[in-house]
Amino acid sequence: MTRRRGLIIDCTVSAAAAQRMPFELVVPVCAAGVAAVGAGTVILLSAHPSASELAGVLTLLCLAATVDRFPVPAGLTTISLASVFIVAAAVLYGSAAAAVIAGAATVFGFLGTEKPPIRIAFNASQAALAGGASGLAAGAAGGTDHVLLSAIAGSLVFLGVNALLISSVIARADRRSLAELLVSSLRWVGLPFVLSTSIVPLFVTAWESSRAVALSSAIPLAAIGLYLRSVAASRQVLELALTDPLTGLGNRRHFDERLRAELDRVDTGTGVMSLVLIDLDAFKDVNDRLGHEAGDELLQAVAGCLRQGGEAFRLGGDEFALVLPGRGETEAHDVVRAVRSRIAPTTAGFGVASYPHGGVPRDELFRAADRALYREKQSRSGSGR
Repeated sequence: MTRRRGLIIDCTVSAAAAQRMPFELVVPVCAAGVAAVGAGTVILLSAHPSASELAGVLTLLCLAATVDRFPVPAGLTTISLASVFIVAAAVLYGSAAAAVIAGAATVFGFLGTEKPPIRIAFNASQAALAGGASGLAAGAAGGTDHVLLSAIAGSLVFLGVNALLISSVIARADRRSLAELLVSSLRWVGLPFVLSTSIVPLFVTAWESSRAVALSSAIPLAAIGLYLRSVAASRQVLELALTDPLTGLGNRRHFDERLRAELDRVDTGTGVMSLVLIDLDAFKDVNDRLGHEAGDELLQAVAGCLRQGGEAFRLGGDEFALVLPGRGETEAHDVVRAVRSRIAPTTAGFGVASYPHGGVPRDELFRAADRALYREKQSRSGSGR
């Protein structure tokens, strides 16, 4: 699409930052991961494993690598069920085997994709470190002598190391809060991870008596995968019903639901909230002079800026809204100033109303913000701006 100077808004800093790899974190993780896989391989081979043990490690590697090719959705991300076999390896064969299996399986999972080599290296390295740490935790918990405790310890450590390393890189690259990213990550992947790794104790117990029986764990694992895909499909249908297709922001229905929920929260005595209504200036002129494609491009660019200011919605046409939980009127005006700066050179009118302060009843909040928007646009028009 042709970029028209003076029309397109550059709000790509955050998105671009998310694509950059902070090498001050990535390089040490990659170095440690390669060292973990190398050391794990040496330890495994120097222990002179029996043919049965070597076959077991290779079988778990093949299972983990195969499953890793088919990640399942988990909220805003995906999760690999290969963790089942990595943690099982940690309990059965220790830290060295788990590190090797985790690293190699992750590399195999990326084969044939167009992911940058540095990203593949980082993901494989953090998986190897998580697998190695899982093995140490499982061993400390008793290994195969205490299967349930070892499986729980290994699973929790694997999840913790994995989430910490990935969230640290994203937080550094996108200049976001590490704590916030960790909470968000665990919220999305926690339940799918628990569901999948709950199979580990049964798998390990069966593996020690009959590997053929243990392999039947593929059935409940497949059922978990199907369940997670079904949940994701249902969520996607709901999101489509609440999303504006052009901008990806929440639509009017979503806005009404979110505003009502936030007002209910405030009515329980929990803090404050503000509402910001936004109306673009001369949007009709853009459509008339440059065409609807340019108008759509402008709306999408503005939407990208609003995502950085609060919970954003497109109410229709060139009208947008921000719901700002926990922010009073002063803080809301700070947000408005930041949004004005980001959407320049495009100008817009802004109307702010806060609740419960400001003497506005909850059922008048939207109209109060709309009146403030009208007054601001009239004031700018009267001053010749």
